[in-house]
Parts: sequence; structure tokens; C-alpha cells
Amino acid sequence: MNYMPSPFQHSHPAKVPAGGTDQVSGVAPAGLDDENQSVPCVMQPANMSRNEKEKVRRACTPKPTTGRLEVPQDIFEMWNDSKGKGRARLFSLWCKSGGVKAG
Repeated sequence: MNYMPSPFQHSHPAKVPAGGTDQVSGVAPAGLDDENQSVPCVMQPANMSRNEKEKVRRACTPKPTTGRLEVPQDIFEMWNDSKGKGRARLFSLWCKSGGVKAG
């Protein structure tokens, strides 16, 4: 049986010459274009967008069909503590992580 690789699979990662651009896209790789680099924006709990707060809500509430949680029980309890400082602390933790839900 002959194994035929898919035409969409690459046998090796694309290599870009140092200081050059990618031959296909014409875009300089990250870290090589010094004039267009910008400082990353740091999220603050006070100025979180509504969408970011909705992401936290969706992650912290049980699924409607199964009731399964995506987060540990202690994070769920922090979310339910909306009158105390639990939810504010949860937003702060979300901002510290950069809005990335670790898996």
C-alpha cells in the first residue's frame, strides 16, 4: 500500500530568508519589521468591553443542555458571587491572562 500525502500537507515548514519577506505572501515575518511594531494593549478590568465580559460569562455559566461547566468549581463560585468581590476579581484574572482561557 502506497502512502500518498495530501497536497495540503507540507513535509517541512516554510522557511523565510533572514531579513526577507515570505515569497508567497510578500509579508515580512514577525519580529523583522521594526518600523510597524506596536506595543500590545493591556486590558484593565475597568475598561473591559462588553464582548470580553460576555466571553467570561459564557465560560463561567453551565451549558444549557448538559449543565456541564467549562471552568473549575471554585471559578464558578466566584462568578456566582456577583454581589461580593468575586466577579470583579474574576474579571481582573481574565485581564491578567490577556483574555486567554487556558485549556
